Amino acid sequence: MKNRKYYNIHGKQVDILKEDWDFLLLLDACRFDYFKDVVGEYFDEGLLKKAISPATWTIEWLNKVFGDKYYEDIIYISPHPFINSTKKVCYRQWDGDLRCFDGKKHFFKVIDVWRHKTLTHVQTPIHPILVNRAFHKTYIKYPKKRYVLHYIQPHRPYVTIGDEVKPEE
Repeated sequence: MKNRKYYNIHGKQVDILKEDWDFLLLLDACRFDYFKDVVGEYFDEGLLKKAISPATWTIEWLNKVFGDKYYEDIIYISPHPFINSTKKVCYRQWDGDLRCFDGKKHFFKVIDVWRHKTLTHVQTPIHPILVNRAFHKTYIKYPKKRYVLHYIQPHRPYVTIGDEVKPEE
């Protein structure tokens, strides 16, 4: 794809799809300054690197990062209807350009977590625990695949530790 963009990590252009990873955690709308304050509670802080995304909204990011290729080794755990297993989704960008993305034409499998009911008391489209549950169920079936786990953080109010989640349905 000619307008494919790369992440900028400490001044270096990086193609995340060529990096060695098994799990790519996409923290949609998560501010780095907040995340770095709590990351040590969950991950080894030595692995944290600030990266400047090649796009500012979901469909643009999908097109720039994944281009027009099919990735038979990637399963996408999606809390966002823009990435789904059933159809191509188009969205008109702020500048008037129509951008589309068809998850089933890019990934081995898309897990439609976004179909869960919204947890209105948390005010986020899909709570992160539901993304985790979907990943765990899928990983049992496909342990040799790579996974994109997409977490959507509401722009405000932020989800915090201790926010309740409904029992598994």
